[in-house]
Amino acid sequence: MMSKKNQNFLFLAVCAFNMIMFGLVIDTGGSPVRDFLQGLTVGVSAAAVIVILWGQAKERRSRA
Repeated sequence: MMSKKNQNFLFLAVCAFNMIMFGLVIDTGGSPVRDFLQGLTVGVSAAAVIVILWGQAKERRSRA
């Protein structure tokens, strides 16, 4: 079983990987639907990264 800290780091890595894959690798070819889905996916991944980093900072601050 993974600890909560390791789960957070794994989720952070997956979100960063999603942002890279959907932001840089996938060619939308000018399709508005693909552009929207790409932007939505990158935005949700970025929001998840911010939430995880904020939660880790809050947890670290509460321990100190």
